[in-house]
Amino acid sequence: MLKNLSMLNIRKVTVTDMDKVARSNLSRQLLFRECDTVIGKEHYKSKAGIKAVEAMNPDIKGHFSGHIWPVDYANRKHFDSKFFQGKTAIINALDNVEARVSTMKFGIEFQIPVLDSGTGGLEGSYNPFIPQLTRTYEPNNSRSAQQSGPKLQICMEHYFPSVPEHAIFWAKNRFVELFTDISGSLDYCFRCIIQHNHSYSELVKQNYDSSVITQYCKNLKISYRFLQRLNKLTFSDFIQLSRDLFEEYFTIEPANLFKEHPAEDNSFWGEFRRKPTILSYAPTEDEINFVTSMASLYADIFGIAKEEIPLEIISQLKATPGIQVILSDAGLREDHRHSLDEIKPDTPELLAMMEEHIREKLNGIKKINKKVFDKDSTTDRSMDWIEAASRIRQRQYDLDLTDRLEIKRIAGNISPALATTTAAVVGGALFEFFKICTPEKRTIENFHQGILNLGTNFFYFAMSQEPLLFTVSDNHENEICRFNEWDNWIIHGKNDMTVGEFVKKYFDTFHIKIYTMVMDGKCIASNEEELLKIADQKITELGYQGNTNFPFIGIANLIPRDEIHIVNVQGLKDYIGLPVCKLYLDL
Repeated sequence: MLKNLSMLNIRKVTVTDMDKVARSNLSRQLLFRECDTVIGKEHYKSKAGIKAVEAMNPDIKGHFSGHIWPVDYANRKHFDSKFFQGKTAIINALDNVEARVSTMKFGIEFQIPVLDSGTGGLEGSYNPFIPQLTRTYEPNNSRSAQQSGPKLQICMEHYFPSVPEHAIFWAKNRFVELFTDISGSLDYCFRCIIQHNHSYSELVKQNYDSSVITQYCKNLKISYRFLQRLNKLTFSDFIQLSRDLFEEYFTIEPANLFKEHPAEDNSFWGEFRRKPTILSYAPTEDEINFVTSMASLYADIFGIAKEEIPLEIISQLKATPGIQVILSDAGLREDHRHSLDEIKPDTPELLAMMEEHIREKLNGIKKINKKVFDKDSTTDRSMDWIEAASRIRQRQYDLDLTDRLEIKRIAGNISPALATTTAAVVGGALFEFFKICTPEKRTIENFHQGILNLGTNFFYFAMSQEPLLFTVSDNHENEICRFNEWDNWIIHGKNDMTVGEFVKKYFDTFHIKIYTMVMDGKCIASNEEELLKIADQKITELGYQGNTNFPFIGIANLIPRDEIHIVNVQGLKDYIGLPVCKLYLDL
C-alpha cells in the first residue's frame, strides 16, 4: 500500500507501526531488506518502509512521515483533532481487531473515511467505510476479523486445553510471566534501589504520589519473590530453578487438579475437559530444552556467563524438596517455605527486608536486560523455550504434537501472508481510495467491498450497505429522534457546568431524559434520585480531568428498555444503546 501511494505522488502520508522488521517479513513485505533485520539494529517498519519508497520516488521525500505510535483510541497524545485535521482517509493494514476498532472510532469521531483491508494466506478482503454513507466496521461480522488469528477461551488455555493451539498460547503467556514481567520488575528495582538508592521509607517521606509508591511496592514484591528462590545468581542456580518450575507446571499442578477433581470423576472429565497426565522429569529432548533454554534466558537477563553443564547431570536433576505451587496476586509463583502471605503486606519492616535482600542479591550486577519474546532471534533461546513448553504441555494433555515452524507461526502471530494476495487486495483497496478522493464519486452505488481467494479463483464484489438507522420512541410509540451508527452526539459547556445543567441540556438537545449516567465507564448515578443528589456538583468534580489531547468526556445514558424503545429501521440489529454523548468543556 505504501509503495502504491508513493507511486501515485500522494504528497501527505503519515505512517505508524510499532513493529520492527523481522526476518519472516522479508518474503512477503518487499520494501524491507536484510540490512533492516540486523540483530540489535532492527529498523522500525514505518521508518524502513518510508526510506524504501523515497528511494523509488525521490519526489515524495519529506512528504511521508513515519512514527511508532500505538494505534489505540485512548492514545490521544498523538491522535487528537489537530492530527486528523485535513486528513482524507484512514487506511488500515492491521492484523488485529482491537486496532481496527480504534481506527473506526477515530473515523466516527472525526467523520473521516476508513479503508480497511486484510489478508490470510490466499484469502483477502477490503472494505470502505464512508461517513454517513456506508456501514461501520463490526468485528463479529468482518472477514478481516476472522483473519486476525484464533481467539481462545482463557479457561481452555490454562486448565483444560483441547487443541494444540491452547498449549502454544499457554506457553506464550508463561513466557511473559516468567521472563518479560520478571525482567521488567528486576530492571525497575535495579534502577531504583541499586543505582539511585531509593527506598520505600524515602518515597513516603518525600510525599511521592500514591501511584508511584504502589508501582514501587508491586515491583519490589515481584523481584523479591523471584530472587528469594535463588541461592546465588549463577548458571547452576538457574538450571535448578528451571528444573523446579518443570516440577511445578507438569507434576504438582495436575496433581493438585486431581485433588479437587478426582481422575475417576467422569461427570467432570470428558470431551471438553481432558484429563492431564502427571509427568515425571525424563531426559527427553523437550525436557532438556525446557531446562537449558530457561536457564539461558535468565542468564541473559542478569548478564551472567553461561556454562556447559554435562547432559548426564541435567538428565538426573532432582526438584528442590518441599516446593509447592502457590499463585501470588501477581500471577507469579513463590516457594511455599518462604511465603509472604503469612506476613502483612506493605508494612515498612517487610518492605525494608525485601529491599535489603534485593541489594544483596543484585550486588555486582552491572545491568538488568529486559527480555521479550523474539521469534527470529539467533542470539537468545526464546523460541527454544516456547517450543519445549508447548510440546510438553501437548504431551501432558494427549494432544497432537506441533512442529517448531507451526509453533513459531502461532506464538509469533505470523499471518500466512503471500505477496500475490497482498498485491491483489491493495489493488482493489486503491480503487476505493480513488473514489474517496473524488467528491462526485462519493455515492453509495460507487463503493464496493471485495473478498477474494486466489486458491480457488473466487472473487466476490458487493455494493456497500447503507448505515444502520435507529428510531427512538417512548411507551406510546411516539418517535423522539433518529440516529445512525455514524452520528456523534455532542454537547458543549463551560468549565463549571454542573450535572444538573448537563442533564437539562441533554434533554433540550436530544429530547431524552437521563436515566443512568455513566461517565468514562464509571457509573455516576443509577436513577433520578441519585441524579438529584449530585445535580449541583460540577462535572469536573466527578473525576474528569480534561486536556487538550483528549478534550471531551464520554457520557453514556443507559436506558431501561421498558421506558424507551430503540428500533433498527432495517431490522438488522435487535438492540443498540444510545450514542455516547461527547461533552466538550471550555477548559
